[in-house]
Amino acid sequence: VELTVRHDPSGLMSHWLFEHAHKGTVLELETVFGDMTADTLSDQPVLLLAGGSGITPLMSVLRAQAQSGMPQRVDLAYWETTEANFCFADELQQLAERFGNFRLHLIATHQDVGRRISATRLASLGIDVEGAQVLACGSSGFVDQARQCTAHAAASFTSEAFTPRPIATPTSAETHFTVELTTSKRRIEVSNQQSLLTALEQQGIAVQSGCRMGICNTCSCKKIAGVTQNTDTNIVDANTNTNVRLCVSQATSDLQLAL
Repeated sequence: VELTVRHDPSGLMSHWLFEHAHKGTVLELETVFGDMTADTLSDQPVLLLAGGSGITPLMSVLRAQAQSGMPQRVDLAYWETTEANFCFADELQQLAERFGNFRLHLIATHQDVGRRISATRLASLGIDVEGAQVLACGSSGFVDQARQCTAHAAASFTSEAFTPRPIATPTSAETHFTVELTTSKRRIEVSNQQSLLTALEQQGIAVQSGCRMGICNTCSCKKIAGVTQNTDTNIVDANTNTNVRLCVSQATSDLQLAL
C-alpha cells in the first residue's frame, strides 16, 4: 500500500503523518472505495485529467494500464501551480518514453488563467476528446470544468473530487418534512435546504459517514418510501426500497429510512 500525502500545516491528517508517523507506525485503513478504476475501461481511448493531488487515483489507473502494455491511447493532462509541485514526475516521464501511445502533458499554471483547464486548452495540447473515456480528479471546481469542456464529445465521464461542491443557493422556499427512522423507531423533521446527513446529525442521530460528498457510500442507507433529490445531479428519486447517499440527498417529501 502506498500513500501519497502533501503536507498541509493546517491539516489534521497530513500534519500528523509528517510530524509523528515513523517506521513501525501502525495505521488502520478502511475498505477502499470509488468507481474510478482501470477495470471499468473499455478499448476506447482514455483521457486522464488531474488537478493537483488529483493525480493520485489517476496514477493507479495509469500504472494498471502500463502493466497491461498500454493497450489503447492514453493522454494525461496534469495541472499544478508550479513545476516543483508535480508528483510522480520522473515516473510519468519514464512511462511516456516507454509507451508510444501514452502522451504526457504537464501544465504549470503560475496563476496564468489562460493555462487552466478549458476546451481551448485541451485543443491546444492536441488532445482529441472525441469518443474518449474521461477520468477526472481534482477540486470540485476543476472537476466541474473538466465535465463542461469534454461533455460535447466524450464517450463517458467519471470523476472524483477531493473538495465538496459549494452549497448551492436554495431555489425553493424552505419546507419541512417528517422522516420516520424504522430501525430506531424515531420521527424527526428535516428541512429541504439541508442534506439528510446534516439534518440527522443536527438532531443527535449518529450516522456513519466518510467522504461527505457522495463518493464512498459509507452513509448510504435504504429509503423505504418517499422522494429525495440528489444535490449533485438534481435527479429526483421517487423509487421505494432503494439506497440513498445521505450526504448528497435532500428530502422532497416525507420519508421512511432504514435507520
